[in-house]
Amino acid sequence: TKQAMPLDNTFRIEAYEELTVPAGKFKALKITNSNSAGEEFISWHIPELGQPAKRVLKRTAKFPRGPGTREEELVSYTIAK
Repeated sequence: TKQAMPLDNTFRIEAYEELTVPAGKFKALKITNSNSAGEEFISWHIPELGQPAKRVLKRTAKFPRGPGTREEELVSYTIAK
């Protein structure tokens, strides 16, 4: 719609914890993010790989397209040599 809208974000590092996903077991930073558009994110970021191992996005009823949830997990990875 090419409309501008203000967006307030709040980020928090909640923990450094062990996480198991299909790609393996990792120590990851659990980071939460919520915004004024009605989205809530949780991401488990692996510092050694520079990417998340798991992400969960929750849209609340406040979100313009309605509520919903999306989850992503790291299935495999390759470190280039």
